[in-house]
Amino acid sequence: MVRPQLFSYVLRWVAVLSFAGCQTPAPQPATHPLAISPLTTAPASSTVTPTPASSTVTPTPASSTVTPTPASGTATAASASAPHDQAAAREHHHHHGASDVELAIFDYEALRELELRGFDFATFALHATSAGSKPGARSNQQLAQDEGYRSIVETLVGDLRGMAQADSAAGVGMNYGHRLFDGTWLTSEQFRFELVGVVNRVDRRVFAPGTCGELRLIYRLGYEGDVSNKPVRSRVPMTVNAVRYVKHPDCRAWLESWRLPTHKGQAAASALTRDSGPLSSAGLSATYPKAVEVNLQSVRWPSTVRPNMAGHAEYLLRVFSRAESSGRFVPAPMENTPDVERLTKDATLRSALATWLTTSEALSHAREGTLQLPALFLAKRAISVAPRGFARYANRPFSQLLGAELSRLPSPALGAFETSTALLRQLDGLSCQGCHQSRSVAGFHVLGRDPSEQEVDALALPHSPHFTDEMRQRSEYANALLAGQTPSETRAPAERPAGEGVWGSHCGLSSAAGAAFASWTCGPGLTCQAVDDREVGQCLPTAPQVGDACEFGTTSQDTAHRDQTRLLPAGSCGEGRVCERNGVGFPGGMCAASCRSLPGEATCGGIAILNGFNACLARSEPFDSCIAANTRPAALRKCSHEAPCRDDYVCAATATGEGACLPPYFLFQLRVDGHVY
Repeated sequence: MVRPQLFSYVLRWVAVLSFAGCQTPAPQPATHPLAISPLTTAPASSTVTPTPASSTVTPTPASSTVTPTPASGTATAASASAPHDQAAAREHHHHHGASDVELAIFDYEALRELELRGFDFATFALHATSAGSKPGARSNQQLAQDEGYRSIVETLVGDLRGMAQADSAAGVGMNYGHRLFDGTWLTSEQFRFELVGVVNRVDRRVFAPGTCGELRLIYRLGYEGDVSNKPVRSRVPMTVNAVRYVKHPDCRAWLESWRLPTHKGQAAASALTRDSGPLSSAGLSATYPKAVEVNLQSVRWPSTVRPNMAGHAEYLLRVFSRAESSGRFVPAPMENTPDVERLTKDATLRSALATWLTTSEALSHAREGTLQLPALFLAKRAISVAPRGFARYANRPFSQLLGAELSRLPSPALGAFETSTALLRQLDGLSCQGCHQSRSVAGFHVLGRDPSEQEVDALALPHSPHFTDEMRQRSEYANALLAGQTPSETRAPAERPAGEGVWGSHCGLSSAAGAAFASWTCGPGLTCQAVDDREVGQCLPTAPQVGDACEFGTTSQDTAHRDQTRLLPAGSCGEGRVCERNGVGFPGGMCAASCRSLPGEATCGGIAILNGFNACLARSEPFDSCIAANTRPAALRKCSHEAPCRDDYVCAATATGEGACLPPYFLFQLRVDGHVY
């Protein structure tokens, strides 16, 4: 049996979820009223830093919104939330005032107030009538009284049970090599779903003609309990996206209703629910339910079990629609996600998919990012895996099904894609698996802000780099609509926005793969380096810096449980730095150093002192107390909204309030194992 080693939990974590790919494929016109990878023991020397965690931290501001950038005097809509007061002020300096239009709201206090006003999980997502008479916080035990919620739980628990039966090493808890999501959390009195984001997706009109896109409310599973007579609060890696179509007669007017005098606190909640607000009774009467979308970390293997992959995690993706006759939620088709298992067995259907995809119309929509695969081919369940994104075959359903067939087609049959490699990568990025593993925080894009008083285990940014890039595109779309123009429906690939690549951006390794990849260039001082993917690299400096990859390799294209990364000898990180290895949980390796002389790209985070930390947890003390008493400083890559982390790293907050890049499973909230409550 593998002895479990606990990760560093010390960084303050704040984030949210914005599903971009797991949708039901088309609207149904109707009306519906809203009734471880282990840490190494610290060496004696203080000049190197083996396994980063972090030290005591200060609370992150609760506020966080996303608004459009100014365009011709119209309302604004821009990128995502900043991690600290000063950064938030920089980001929103031109957004304050009555003219602002919000595209996403993450403010912690505003969302708690909205829950009290009827936007709790039971009322909004489930339309529950038997989970309690008053809106607000409801435990999962209370939710289990509702038939609709029970139907979702039955499906998810059945999925988890199937995984356990198929894997003798899998089970709930730290005693297992493969640690499963605990299905009892879904009906526990201590667990509940918290509202962590309100998102205006007017830009998705193209996928539902005749609508004004979608309204999304995002919830995250968390718990509260007592350990040794001390209160403990955390979240676990599960998000639920409640999606409604917006059937407003005037999309510009709908967008105008998102002009708010503030994005913070009770005042923001009041503005959203005022008579002219988008969440008022009148505003909601123009919406109707689309789907409930679920993403949860179903299992995690620590890096001791899979050292050359820096660990392994799987994410269960499901979409549910509500059957009005019974009130139950049933699994629904997932947008642009082919059913690999079914189509692999059905050669006729697989051939039909290849034929459909190579029509001029489908190729054009694929190029624009507006493809909608017919329901005949779609899956109702998908699994994405981490780390290593598109280097993992499991995240590439189209490549699994059609890689060999499309590679034999002559170039003219591929339209503007030039090569089958470019076409397949674009198609894979449109699937649920591909989107959720493109520049994401593990398998998520948004996870939610923590309360301001929470001092450990938190992120500096509440979203992934992909979400940041998406918000720039959504901003342009909203600004065009507000200005009375026709917005462009073309969407950049999930893994790479337009423009020159910054540190950590995806870049083209070979022009032979097609012009699409050749245009994925790196900015000044950066070169495209192959970390683990055969087709696409990462923009990194020639001379190593703190945070850079330092242990490169090539990942085999096999099943999720059998693929491997053939690692090369670790490269040098330069004088005074050390390469943190894949074997202790750092995908691609990560250059780190001491805090004695910080270079410009670094900030001082911390490393857990393993023996003391584990001994503290063994005494059943609260994990935040154990963190505070058992950490030491380390220099890590500084990150922010403007400077995101590399693939498979998260931007976590440090004691100074700056963000620091760490592997996601070093954060307590992003792993299914080790929770005590």
